[in-house]
Amino acid sequence: MFKASLTLAKTFTINTTPTNQIGIDYGGTLTKIAYFDEEENEFTTIHIPSNDFDGVIETIKQIPKIKKHLISGNENTNEKQKEEIKLSMTGGGAYRYKTKFQEIFPFPIHTTNEGKCLHEGFGFVLQNVPNPTFQIGSQNQTEKIPSTFDFKQPAIISIMGTGTGFFFSDNGAFRRVGGSGLGGGSFFGLLKLLTNLTDFDQIQKIPQEEYDPINLRVKDILGEGSEEMGLDGNLMASFFGKIATKKKEKEKKEETKKMEKEIEEKEESEKEKEKEKEKEKEKITENHIAFSLAQTIFSNVAQISVLYAKQNNAKSIVFVGGLICDKILAPEMITNYVNYYSNNTIKSVFMKHSTHLGSIGACVLKN
Repeated sequence: MFKASLTLAKTFTINTTPTNQIGIDYGGTLTKIAYFDEEENEFTTIHIPSNDFDGVIETIKQIPKIKKHLISGNENTNEKQKEEIKLSMTGGGAYRYKTKFQEIFPFPIHTTNEGKCLHEGFGFVLQNVPNPTFQIGSQNQTEKIPSTFDFKQPAIISIMGTGTGFFFSDNGAFRRVGGSGLGGGSFFGLLKLLTNLTDFDQIQKIPQEEYDPINLRVKDILGEGSEEMGLDGNLMASFFGKIATKKKEKEKKEETKKMEKEIEEKEESEKEKEKEKEKEKEKITENHIAFSLAQTIFSNVAQISVLYAKQNNAKSIVFVGGLICDKILAPEMITNYVNYYSNNTIKSVFMKHSTHLGSIGACVLKN
């Protein structure tokens, strides 16, 4: 479970009175929860894996507003107290588990359209959180700089959850334009199949310039000929393509044994040390696999986003959702791909607290 606080501008009010709604966005991969603390003038946001239903329920029960009314597990809550708290739910699980929630909690439960909640949360964060958006610097590609994104200007909003939804935003209005099955579910599903890694915290950052033993680039196929053809040698030719060209494990083991025997028989020279260093670079780690998966998904989502942006005459794309994580260099990778696919004509924008837009929207939405 991850918990954080979203501090608001001191002048903030919600429809002139604080909200007692608990916003719950029950997604396919993560369940996001948001509630407002009037004393601290801040939202608390939590996310927990959606496949842990009991964990989701227990997390909600520990929210101070709810815990106050659930005394020793008994539903000693009168009608007036029930009206003080509302569970405002969105996401696929809101409909799947609504009956179970009604059996467990003695409070009014509302289900709301996910697009409506995302729109509300998106506008809310933009209007009430200081410096809510940022971009990756053009000179220093690891530097995050505040963005001057205008909510009223046409933009594509790419929401990377379990899958990815694409929305067109114009003058504050949202319209869904498409979707993709590539997203966080794809990333973690393949990560689980290919590695022992299960979450972002286990992944170690790999510099983008580090040697890539998995993906096949144009220069790996054409060599110096890529320049003659007018192609960038670093352009991705095939994600995971180098794996297809590697020899079978049995052949590799036989060659390794042979090499070890030869090395034992020879005096170790500087040249051989250099060879060993090169071989070390080619070793595939779980982190390499994680980053290659991220590149595969981000490249495709960026390209689709650019196509929708061009189709709708939008000059900005805002990327939000749980897969936008610094550990896998999401902002940097996505920015590079958007710059390439748009020929530097479309701006990539990222938001603070973007994982929780749906739950924040559900929290502040009038039901």
